[in-house]
Amino acid sequence: EPERAGDFVNALDKKRFAVTAVPVFAVDQCGDPEQQKNVLTHLASYDWVMFTSQVTVREFRRLMDMHGATWNARTRRAAVGKKTARALEEMGWKVDFVGDVADAVSLAEKFALENRGSIGRVLFPCSGSAGTDLENGLEQSVARMERLVCYDMAVHPEMTSVIRGAPDPAAIVFTSPQAARFLLAERSLSNGTLAVSIGPATSEALLSLGCTLVYEALDRSLEGTAEVIDGLFAA
Repeated sequence: EPERAGDFVNALDKKRFAVTAVPVFAVDQCGDPEQQKNVLTHLASYDWVMFTSQVTVREFRRLMDMHGATWNARTRRAAVGKKTARALEEMGWKVDFVGDVADAVSLAEKFALENRGSIGRVLFPCSGSAGTDLENGLEQSVARMERLVCYDMAVHPEMTSVIRGAPDPAAIVFTSPQAARFLLAERSLSNGTLAVSIGPATSEALLSLGCTLVYEALDRSLEGTAEVIDGLFAA
């Protein structure tokens, strides 16, 4: 998304890197309308709603508005990281829990540790292609966890033209497993092009798609990938 790319581009501009920001995703509204209606009608029955992206926050708000849903005193909100927490706050919603690192595995670990025995019923709004790391990590800790597909990600209509119009890159930054799948379906990773990953789930996807060497950001952020690139080329 363009708004996510800005800080990353600025960080590398200062280091004299030329950055091409490629629009990869377009939000495709989907999911089961009956399930969405039932969940939003009975939102008060959940103890927690867990948000793992800024897009999910916006799409969940869209569904709330569509079904006239409002928050209640019981249901609390958890965010995978600071940027998702900020998106919730911009909606005027209180954030009750924020993960240290923007990663579903880390969120599950910290959440289960700090809310031992008091998690209850959890709603996980997500995209249709979301992984299962969060659910797997909380499987033994929650009374019940329910997935609500709010949207899916389609290939951005401008992705192909931007890629074809850009010079061959020295490095490509991959920001999610789905981004890796969409990008590499259009453009293979040529010899000598470095693959830089935002985190472990994206690294696994790249390796499964045939990449033999992936450099991974330790702090799992776009700023972290900028540091990786700076370090690689400085070396």
